[in-house]
Amino acid sequence: MKNLRFTAELADFFERRNRFAEADEYVGMAASGIPEVFVRYFDALPARDRRLVARHVAAAALGEVAALAPYLDEAAGLMLSLCLHGRAEYFAGERERLAGEFNDPANLRAWAAAGDDDECEGLDCKRQWRYAMKLWGVLHALRAEEAEPSYKYLLRKARSPHFKRTLRVTRELFDSDPFREP
Repeated sequence: MKNLRFTAELADFFERRNRFAEADEYVGMAASGIPEVFVRYFDALPARDRRLVARHVAAAALGEVAALAPYLDEAAGLMLSLCLHGRAEYFAGERERLAGEFNDPANLRAWAAAGDDDECEGLDCKRQWRYAMKLWGVLHALRAEEAEPSYKYLLRKARSPHFKRTLRVTRELFDSDPFREP
């Protein structure tokens, strides 16, 4: 995906610079407000650009934008944050690609075998179960039933008890108010 403007904007957000410099001031518990800085930027864009940005965020989260590869984990988190802020509709066009990544047998085996390591860089983050959680969260927000068999597989096969617990608790949270729309 080639859109240098949005590549630069996303890199600025991940680096907390230029229009996103205010996010650098969010420390400690206040850091949970960092995604809102991007949401404000996103909401100020024309609808067409919001769709383009969402496509670009998804491509970055899938590791398809070489310049943003160092931020893969952050891009996946941003995609989930946008969904949790009620912007899931903008990722509807990416549903098939995201589901393909989540349902890929090699990924499922890697995530089931993954431990609780926190450190990752770039594309290596795709092999950690936290990446799977972010993908699943976006797919769940999109009501992607095609992700359900893989979700159940991970509940059964995951080596990490923390991963299994996180899968269950996250589903309960996402299915409860205020996250679930009527």
